Amino acid sequence: MNESFRANGVRIGGTNDNHAFVDFQLAHQDIAGNFSLLNWQFHAHFNRSDSQLDAGIVNTNVGQVYNNGGRIKPYQGNLSTRNHFIASGTVRVNHRDDGTAEFQIGIGLSFYGGGRSEGTSRVYSLPTIPRQSNPSFSKSLYTLGEPITVIMNRKANFTHRGTIQIPDGNEIKAFENVGHSFDWTPNETEIEEIYKRMPNTLKTSLGVDLTTWNGGTQIGGIGWQNVEIQLDSSKIQPDFNDFDFADSNTKITEITGNPKIFVQGFSKPKAWVLPKNKMSAKKYASPARYVFAADGATISADYSENQQVQAIFERAVNSAGSLTISASAVDSRGVSRTVNKTVEVLPYSAPVLSVSAKRQNNFDETVEIDISGIISTLKIGNLNKNRIVSLQMRHRASGGSWENWKTIQAVLTEANFSTQRQYLSLNRAGSFEIEVKIADRLSETSAIAEISPGKPIFFISNNTEKVGVNKVPEFGDLDVLGDIFSRGRKVLTDSQEDTDHWKMIDMGWGAKGLFYKKNGFCGFRLSFTGNYGNGRMLEKIEEKYWPKHETAFAGICINNSRHSGGFIIKLGLNGEIEKRGTDSYEEYHVSGVYLAKNNL
Repeated sequence: MNESFRANGVRIGGTNDNHAFVDFQLAHQDIAGNFSLLNWQFHAHFNRSDSQLDAGIVNTNVGQVYNNGGRIKPYQGNLSTRNHFIASGTVRVNHRDDGTAEFQIGIGLSFYGGGRSEGTSRVYSLPTIPRQSNPSFSKSLYTLGEPITVIMNRKANFTHRGTIQIPDGNEIKAFENVGHSFDWTPNETEIEEIYKRMPNTLKTSLGVDLTTWNGGTQIGGIGWQNVEIQLDSSKIQPDFNDFDFADSNTKITEITGNPKIFVQGFSKPKAWVLPKNKMSAKKYASPARYVFAADGATISADYSENQQVQAIFERAVNSAGSLTISASAVDSRGVSRTVNKTVEVLPYSAPVLSVSAKRQNNFDETVEIDISGIISTLKIGNLNKNRIVSLQMRHRASGGSWENWKTIQAVLTEANFSTQRQYLSLNRAGSFEIEVKIADRLSETSAIAEISPGKPIFFISNNTEKVGVNKVPEFGDLDVLGDIFSRGRKVLTDSQEDTDHWKMIDMGWGAKGLFYKKNGFCGFRLSFTGNYGNGRMLEKIEEKYWPKHETAFAGICINNSRHSGGFIIKLGLNGEIEKRGTDSYEEYHVSGVYLAKNNL
């Protein structure tokens, strides 16, 4: 910048033309430091020989540069030389980040002999200093092959040179003489180079190394404004199209005759890749592994160039129907290609066994046994591959030792089987267990039937001349198992004890009570000795002797063989026993009859 900027004259009134002015000039601009240096000169102008500059001030936006309040300069010389130098200097103005700045300069002055005047100022824009461009990308993620735009974000009319790189530091694309932005669509050679630099990943950083130029002068440089670039996995899947599988359970293969037909609950898939079917990785990736999957389980196996790669599943398939077995070839980038195959899984469950056994007439020694059930046929086409291998039966007295197994012949109609009725002779007085066991080609099932002692409805013994109801007679002329009713009224239950005898019950305090029950009534006797107080005697008496109503019995006390007082024994509804009354004599006696609460 060579031209001068002159401040307006500051005049003192009247016709006098005394004034002062400041000249300034741009001396230097520092691009690296982003600042400007300006030179300034302060002059006084006189129109009268008696004029004198009394005071002068020079201010800038970066500070005051001159201030003198004395008589600075009188008129000297002739009027033809009216401009007189007062002061000069240099100021530094820092620019903004974008390179722009303003310079403000002003004066204030006072003349002797010509009146007084205030100051004035002006603002000037300085030339913009060129700045280094700060590049950015048009978006944060690119897919290899699509256009890539680098925006320079320049500060002035600069040009740029640079390279686009990925993290290994090697140049992918160079560019120069670029202004506002740079558009790059990788060509085939460049795409191939990027594939080569990314053999083990699908995504990496992308950056730019940039220099900014003002004509032939480099302003600055900056690097690695990162963005990401990714590969399209659908374009680089490994070549892979075949594998093989079979059932590793040889027992199932023996039954089905086909290693590619599975059985639910037993078959364990095995899958493998032969060298001739091995994968081929693409675009500088390398083969990594195979992943086999079946019935919710997966197995990973490392790639081999010359050897068969195999996986055997330890868990048997748990569902019938169609099963998908898959093999995935995976490369070093994690990109895969999957091949699926479908296998038929035959439904299977263990044999279902039904066993029923009963005594003839519910009493006889002869026991009838009926056996039936279902097996899984494992049908392939029109052939049933499963069959009954064995059907056996044995028995024992309850808690005793088992007899030997007996083989039974079964008739199989598709999935259903049955047998002829089987018979055993078992003592009518005993309890027995009968076990039946069936086995097909894969598993076995067993079931147990229980036989109770014979229970006749009505039995007349010719030998003993006794009659039994619901049992063989053992006691008396009539032996009944169950309740006895007369004209609709229960007269006896099978749970009643022999009511022809008194039962002794401990009543506390050393006392023994006698209880008797018959036909809904209870007899009661109590005698004890000792000097006892009053209160609860026993927690409770047995429930069968509970009274229907709260009952009290009066007793007598005997001391020295004579009647000497009385007391009361109280029976509660829930079997409580309490004593009240005389408590200072040695002998206590009480008896009575009461209505029982129930027929237990």
